Amino acid sequence: MNRSNLYDYHMDAATSHRQVAPQTAGSALGADHGYLLARVGEAAVRRLGHALEPLGLRPVHYAVLLHAETTEGASQRAIVDALAIKASTLVGVIDELERRELAERRAAPQDRRSYAIFVTARGRELLDEAHAIADAVREELLAPLDDAERRALHGMLTRIDAAATLAPSTSAAGDGR
Repeated sequence: MNRSNLYDYHMDAATSHRQVAPQTAGSALGADHGYLLARVGEAAVRRLGHALEPLGLRPVHYAVLLHAETTEGASQRAIVDALAIKASTLVGVIDELERRELAERRAAPQDRRSYAIFVTARGRELLDEAHAIADAVREELLAPLDDAERRALHGMLTRIDAAATLAPSTSAAGDGR
């Protein structure tokens, strides 16, 4: 699964409230870790996308603003690498954020050919609301787990993410696109 597809997800109004629960328990799919990770990831992005709609944000907007907030002045290249999205996707997202005065590009002091991204005061205000929404979505998704299970899950996912993003794929089948 391509990460940029997850971040680029845009909720279709016709399916926003439909709940789909495939019968995977006890099946080969239900036992497949990759399938379950992808399924939970897609559900998380879908729920976050729906919850952010009233703010006029999509998950990719939130991810870019969050990264720009925590790494103030990050280059567009650094954001592309950190979020594993296409450069062309990021350019469009930043264009949208600039139009809404939520972020701005500034010439990078170390290299005038590149741009550093900054969150504006208006962007920070909207991020405060988006953080509360993201926290609520995360709580909803993790509700079946107690605190120890949440910490264990986070640790395991962090290790899997590090291994998956640092090492090239050894799959002969490609990336599944």
